[in-house]
Amino acid sequence: MRSEYGRALRLSIERGLKRSPFGWQAQKTQSPYVLPGERVFSKLETDRLIWCALVVHERFEKFTFEVGWSLHGRFPELRIRPSLQSPVESHHLPEYMVRLGQLIDGADRWWEVEAFAGASTLQDLIKSTQAISPEVARAKVEPVAASALAALEAHAVPFLEAVCKVQR
Repeated sequence: MRSEYGRALRLSIERGLKRSPFGWQAQKTQSPYVLPGERVFSKLETDRLIWCALVVHERFEKFTFEVGWSLHGRFPELRIRPSLQSPVESHHLPEYMVRLGQLIDGADRWWEVEAFAGASTLQDLIKSTQAISPEVARAKVEPVAASALAALEAHAVPFLEAVCKVQR
């Protein structure tokens, strides 16, 4: 993702999650399981840490969320992320991460800030390397971020709350 969009996205998501009634807290972690460019948020439940990771695409102007938990008081240390198990089969696992799209409709869903358009002319290539103002980046990012945050609240939060109730 372009750095201008990435900055605007991280600020927008952080503000949105701080306002969430679920109680997400931004976390700084040195975990090698958190990839460069990702931002992570957590909430402590009685027996587990609940996690939300903002996953920004390396090359395209899109992002997604992964949510899950760890019973070990850390960011989930999974060999493969997101987990291979379906959300329905996950309640007994000590650590788990799932993409938000899996909880919505089973798809690998990404929220797109700007559609990919390959440079077909030199002018297109020059335009793609020009800086974007913070105002333009914010204007493009905020509606997409708001949509993704609404999906997180509507699908991920109920799933995580149900997991916590089942495990108690």
